[in-house]
Amino acid sequence: MIPKNITLNEVGLREGFQNLRRVYSTKLKLTVLDGLLQAGIRHIQLGSFVHPKVLPQMADAEVLFDSAPQLDNVVYSGFILNEQGLTRAIDCGVKKVETSMSLHESYGFKNTGMKSDRAYEEMNRLVRLAHQHDISIRVGLQCTWGVANEAGLGLDTVLSYIDKLMALDPDKICLADTAGLATPEMIKEYLDIIIPRIGGKPLVLHFHETRQGVLENIQAAIQMGVREFDSSLGGLGGSPFIVNTTGNIATEDVVKIMDEVGIYTGLDRPCLIETASQLKRMLQSTVLKSAI
Repeated sequence: MIPKNITLNEVGLREGFQNLRRVYSTKLKLTVLDGLLQAGIRHIQLGSFVHPKVLPQMADAEVLFDSAPQLDNVVYSGFILNEQGLTRAIDCGVKKVETSMSLHESYGFKNTGMKSDRAYEEMNRLVRLAHQHDISIRVGLQCTWGVANEAGLGLDTVLSYIDKLMALDPDKICLADTAGLATPEMIKEYLDIIIPRIGGKPLVLHFHETRQGVLENIQAAIQMGVREFDSSLGGLGGSPFIVNTTGNIATEDVVKIMDEVGIYTGLDRPCLIETASQLKRMLQSTVLKSAI
């Protein structure tokens, strides 16, 4: 069944910029933010509250949140991995946060420095603390459809982690295809079991590009009932710990496909394309992967 509308969460200012080698100014990020707002984007992940020595690209998180225009119909969120990050988000007045852990322990340790048991314990504390402060929290699984050069964990393992996430009672659950390995058939196979398993809990999907076909993955997920996706302006992002991940799914490309099939996103694609082109000029780089 084709829905009337879907929601896109813009993650370029967080995942996109943190994946760049150099540090860019807050002023540049605010210029990009202005373009996103003009394009109609209303759900924006502004940055990560991580230690600046680990990710100097995100060292301006507090300044960015403090400088962002406060609009009634716009929700800003921040990515966190531990209590220190959540405390910083609380001090900034952030009302929505995201966190995640990896299904594959080797990737998770590279990405966060935590083994799976510790990552889950930390997530448990984060959900409880966020709710104590009336903050909405989304929890997620990285590498849901596997990682390259490692045996797939299989649907049973995924379901066991889904049950663990549900036990935390988060506000939303996100499944990430971090390595970009999923196909439409795999998406449908997993979601056919996962969606009934989580009941009415909102589900978000997060796709990375490694090959052609990721837009078909979104279409498959929509057919299965998913109505919310992460995307990134210009396709900026990806994982620095996985070879050949070229970026996230580009926001403007998703909007193009949705416009063609009559699904409303509320976003202005020409404005997104102009903002992506402007970003490409500002970065003086070819890292943007969308069809701009």
